Amino acid sequence: MTPPDGDELNTDQKIRRSAARAVFNGTVVLVALGVIGGWASTGLYYNEPGETSVVLFLGVHSDTVRDEGWQWRFPVPIGSHQVVNTSEVRRIGFGVDDGEFAQGLADVVQIDENEVQTSDSNIVIPRYVVQYRVGDPFTYLYSLVDPTQTLRDAAQAATREVIGRHPIDEAMQSNREGIERAARVTLEEILVQYARGEGGQSAFQILSVSFQSVQAPSEVQAAFDDVVAAKQDKDRTVSVAQGDAREIRERANAKAVELTEGAEAYKQAKVIEATGEAKRFELLLAEYQAAREVTRQRLYFETMESVMQGVDKFVVEPDTVQMLPMLSLPQAASGTSNAPDEQDEQEEE
Repeated sequence: MTPPDGDELNTDQKIRRSAARAVFNGTVVLVALGVIGGWASTGLYYNEPGETSVVLFLGVHSDTVRDEGWQWRFPVPIGSHQVVNTSEVRRIGFGVDDGEFAQGLADVVQIDENEVQTSDSNIVIPRYVVQYRVGDPFTYLYSLVDPTQTLRDAAQAATREVIGRHPIDEAMQSNREGIERAARVTLEEILVQYARGEGGQSAFQILSVSFQSVQAPSEVQAAFDDVVAAKQDKDRTVSVAQGDAREIRERANAKAVELTEGAEAYKQAKVIEATGEAKRFELLLAEYQAAREVTRQRLYFETMESVMQGVDKFVVEPDTVQMLPMLSLPQAASGTSNAPDEQDEQEEE
């Protein structure tokens, strides 16, 4: 049995309506998915090399991402992030003159000349640069109202404190490197007291405090220049005197070595001489024991020969009535004699 025309139209309409409703629902789902996907994609961000992202979830610190590349967080308004370059070396200048020392400063705060009192109640004007990196990014972004101003005030306080513990000579010249190191340590301690992260890390990583110059006020600069020149003259004079002292000391050491070596040589010569005399005495003793009278007579003649040098000497036979021919000892030693001539002269007389 065929249904009436009105029923057929109602069924066709129902099918069309169902199809339209399905298409509409699918479109709504796709649009919703697209909206959700687009909203979720807002949570994607990219970290460049050296950058660190501070991620917040519902306004609370959630994570600190230091890895480079694509990262994801909860989309706005649930999540947010801020990027900080933690590898960049930043600089703040304090009264730095224009020139080579001020070139390449990434973050410069020029201030008026600041006068600092030294431990001996003198006034100096330091000009210096503080180099730093961002330490803890979250503390740097959210714990300080103005990080640059905070660092500037802390650097001035640290520099005044350190210079105030030293006399003007050390501040201006002799101990500048020590003051730079002490100022960096003091600045780090002050910044940690101001603000630090959960791990105790400061918002700043201080790399160095470098002085361009430490000068006296312009009203007394000429007098300080004279003092510095006098000190340089003193140092130069002391250096010359120390050089002379070293030279004199070296000459004295050389003379001492020479005298020591000469004394040692003299000692060795005397020892050898004494040893030879002892050996000669032993040989002489042996001869004396073999022929005492002859040896005694020979020793007597040799002794008289050494005592009466340069004098003609004669051997006279004792208990003789008249002068007998005599031999001169040097002639006797040489094997010659003038006794015949002397005898002829006596006969002629």
